Amino acid sequence: SAFRSRVRLAAERHGGIVDKFVGDGAFLVFGIPDPRDDDAKRAIACAKTILANLADWNGTRLKAGDDEIVVGIGVHEGEAFIGAVGDDTRLEFTALGETVIVANRLVQATKQLEVALIVSAHTLGTAREDLAQWRDLGAAELSGPTEPLHIFCYPLLDLLGGPAHCPPAR
Repeated sequence: SAFRSRVRLAAERHGGIVDKFVGDGAFLVFGIPDPRDDDAKRAIACAKTILANLADWNGTRLKAGDDEIVVGIGVHEGEAFIGAVGDDTRLEFTALGETVIVANRLVQATKQLEVALIVSAHTLGTAREDLAQWRDLGAAELSGPTEPLHIFCYPLLDLLGGPAHCPPAR
C-alpha cells in the first residue's frame, strides 16, 4: 500500500488517474475526462516523479535493511477507447486499444533491457522533450502484434552513486 500510495499521489500531482492496480503494477491514464495538449508531457513528468520518489524511499529502505523496490515504467500516447466495459454482472471503467498494448509492451521491455523508464519516440516528440536527456535505443521488436517501435530510455543515477544506467544505443 505504501508503493500504491506513492504512485497515486504522483499521478494526481500531474493530472493523471490510476485506472487500476494489477498485482504489483499500476495502469495510469492521462487526458481523462478532458484530453489536453500536454497529456504526454505530464505522463512523462509523472514517470520521472515516481522514479525520484522511489529512489528516496529506497534509500530509506536500504538503510533499514529492507529490499530495494525496482520498477519498470513504459510511456506511450495515442488514441484509446475509454469507458465502461463488461456486462450486466461485471462492469469496469478502463482504457483499451493499440496504445494501451504498446504501453504494456514498453513495460515488458524495461525488464528485458534492465532500465527503469522507456518512452516511445512518438511520445517524446508529442511532449517536446529534450532528446539530449534521453538515450536512443533505436527500433525495438516488442512482443505481440506490434510493429518495431523507436524507443528511448531515461538514464538514472544508480542509488549508490554509480554512473547513469541505460543500455548503449544500438
